[in-house]
Amino acid sequence: MLPKSSSLTAFSVQPPDLASRLIVWGTWLAMTLVLFAGMAYWSSPIPLAEDWLLVAPLTGHEPNLAAWVWAQNNEHRSPLSRLLLLALLQASHGDFSVSGYFNIVVLSAATALAIIASSKLRGRIDVADIFFPLTLLHLGHSVQFLFGWQLTFVLPVVILIAIECVLFGPRSITSRSGAFVVGSGLVLLPLCGGGNGLLYVPTLGALLLYFGWRCRAQHCEASQQRSLALWHFSSAILTLLVSAIYFIGYQKPTWNPPSPGIVPSAKTALKVLALGFGPIVEKAWVPFIMLALGLTIATACCALRACARDQGFARERAIGATVFLLTAMTAACAVGWVRAGYVPEFGIPTRYALLVTPAFCACFFAWESFASSAAVQRILAAVMLVLLPFNTWAGHTMFAAWYTDGMKALHLDLGKGIPLEEIATKHRSFLIHWWEPGRLAQQMQWLRDAGITPFNQPQERGVR
Repeated sequence: MLPKSSSLTAFSVQPPDLASRLIVWGTWLAMTLVLFAGMAYWSSPIPLAEDWLLVAPLTGHEPNLAAWVWAQNNEHRSPLSRLLLLALLQASHGDFSVSGYFNIVVLSAATALAIIASSKLRGRIDVADIFFPLTLLHLGHSVQFLFGWQLTFVLPVVILIAIECVLFGPRSITSRSGAFVVGSGLVLLPLCGGGNGLLYVPTLGALLLYFGWRCRAQHCEASQQRSLALWHFSSAILTLLVSAIYFIGYQKPTWNPPSPGIVPSAKTALKVLALGFGPIVEKAWVPFIMLALGLTIATACCALRACARDQGFARERAIGATVFLLTAMTAACAVGWVRAGYVPEFGIPTRYALLVTPAFCACFFAWESFASSAAVQRILAAVMLVLLPFNTWAGHTMFAAWYTDGMKALHLDLGKGIPLEEIATKHRSFLIHWWEPGRLAQQMQWLRDAGITPFNQPQERGVR
């Protein structure tokens, strides 16, 4: 695209730091294994909440699969996640825990990618890179693994981490591989849900159009630059087209409560931003909000200063990284803003913590990209390390314990052979509280007829 400045190519390549490698990759491996162990101990093959939306297509009772794939869940369309979940369930013969294992695999892979990108950015691995597994793989995210439908949260986060690894990288999107990752990832984001992926589309789409114009304007004689420009333009236009199609037939849910006002909405937005430190922040909102605000404001100022200071390719790279950083921060706050009406009755769901992680990872990358400062990165890693046991406790008490108790009681009743109608009535509030018991019992019967465990156990009194 543009010639690289000497400041960006002069990365100091130091001898491998064996201790840092062992610490960082050991932390990544250990936390991944802990998540797998948690899944093996806590998980159940029984669907929960929106998981039940998959039962009809899984058992052959969905008359219009295309309409089901494109259907709204609340205000979200997530066709890509639905198709992946359905494929996983078909491959596992209806074991709804399989999607949790898949979530661990893809999130662990994204974490490894972030570690590699960070080490390439500074020219070596640093112990501060434990920040990534400590932020993305702690058990505070237990809801993301025990509740399979959360692939609709995990998938866009994985895509966004891949995109930011490119945008903050030394070559940004001047390489074909980097351009492919950003362009294809951006096209997929609108297919992952409104608040999860669509919020990033306007600014990142505009960024690709800008990069395409810069390629075309300054290096139109080079065939590679022309092909990159065409790819950037095509990706941006296709993304905007998919986003426009997203709203065809869109219906705003009538049950969503209105905003409680500017001040309560702003407070909720700041709380969601602070959730990047993990669900434990719910126990002490004020200090973590102040810490999150200080981090994001300082990082944004550092990035904007780099955009004004740098020249040539360095400036183009700084613009791309800064756009992503500010978009991730804004998207995290927007999630809180639009959900503020739920807070008086339901509080802030801890599962939103994962949605904030791209913004926190962007802050980590930014301090290396724009300030070459390991101090801030190590402070971030230290904070997440101190919070690890507390986030683990929070993930267990705020979701895993409730989930485990509910599933144990359900398995016990299924083992007794109690009729499905009674089970549906008794456990509806746990399994999917907005359905009527009759609808839930019918879905259970479909699972039984398909021979899916544990619903294929015989009934005690035999009435269907």
